[in-house]
Amino acid sequence: MKKFKAFVLVISILVVTALCTSCASAYDVAVKNGFSGNEQQWLNSLKGKDGADGSDLSIEQIYSYALDNGFSGTYLDFLDEYLSFEVGKSNEEAVSKGLRSAVEVYCSFVGTGYLSSEYTQGGAGVIYKMNKEAKTAYIITNYHVVYSSKSSNNISSDIKIIPYGQEAFVPASFVGGTPTYDIAVLKVDGFDAEEFYRAVTVNKSDVTVGQTAIAIGNPSGSGISATQGIVSVDSEQITMSAIDNPQDEVKMRVMRIDTAVNSGNSGGGLYNDRGELIGIVNAKSGDKDIENMGYAIPASVAAAVADNIISNGAFIRGFAGVQVASKDARAYLDGDIVHIKETVVVDFVSGAAYGILQKNDVILAVKTDSEEIEANRSFNIVDALLSCSPGDEVTFTVLRGGEELTLKVILQK
Repeated sequence: MKKFKAFVLVISILVVTALCTSCASAYDVAVKNGFSGNEQQWLNSLKGKDGADGSDLSIEQIYSYALDNGFSGTYLDFLDEYLSFEVGKSNEEAVSKGLRSAVEVYCSFVGTGYLSSEYTQGGAGVIYKMNKEAKTAYIITNYHVVYSSKSSNNISSDIKIIPYGQEAFVPASFVGGTPTYDIAVLKVDGFDAEEFYRAVTVNKSDVTVGQTAIAIGNPSGSGISATQGIVSVDSEQITMSAIDNPQDEVKMRVMRIDTAVNSGNSGGGLYNDRGELIGIVNAKSGDKDIENMGYAIPASVAAAVADNIISNGAFIRGFAGVQVASKDARAYLDGDIVHIKETVVVDFVSGAAYGILQKNDVILAVKTDSEEIEANRSFNIVDALLSCSPGDEVTFTVLRGGEELTLKVILQK
């Protein structure tokens, strides 16, 4: 049976150069009949039956109005002038970008006990940075992909990757990682960085509920594949067993997605419809009565932790000694898209920031050596500092008593 692709036609009214050069446009006729204003103002002046602007009018009604006011072209002439038709595209291009950064990850371990045995656990990863001249690549994956509590050495000493589209294993080395944020960085030397492969483009901030969420991973260790859904919650806290001590519980900030993810998706990328990395898939709901509730570490966290590890050879975090709280959280519209904004305030100060920041300071922005982040959500402060190390200088812009202040803090261990 022949397969057909479905296409969605999106119709938008645009002001364009008239395609009919031998006849006067509807706007020209309106001007000739006394209308004063530009072409867009003329379109906006068309009134619906309730006196509102032309947003409630059909194109046939607008064409009829134009005819009544002297337009002599055909209906097709009118469509050519004022309408454009766009074919809705699939996400093939976004998936293709993700595939070019995707790798399978396999880690071998030797078990403990009287009858020790070798075993392998698999997951996925993304190419985070590449140096084609040096033939090196840094890979982001999950910490729990390279770690096993059942092994004497915990971190695998035998890690291999398979870049998408290849069959041969490529050796990789463990650079560093953190179970707290479930991120690990691998390094590949002698990486044959063909034109096909690319480092991911990271989107750290533009994540909204309802946007496309494409997961590319290695489910069941059967090779790279893609699934698609949406972002269900842009940021929430989940409680799970600690990776390095299952008897303990830890809280982790994640995004919730309805994209299908399974064992082996761990460490794989989560992408938007532009093929930009928005997260690293790391977990799913274990409740048998719940379907398609997966989780991903936000790209802002994953990238910051990875940068810290690459710079230091391990995750060495610098602390400002600032605890923040949010108040006046509210939803608002940016165009037609819903966002959340919080007022972020200093709740407690100690350590490096003691005597510099004060309780109830409203934090407006945080600037590090690499970027400046507006404090629209309380987690922005934590994310901004994850890439920083002890001794780094961080600048806080705060509002105190109606006065905007710029305050510098040297981070401590």
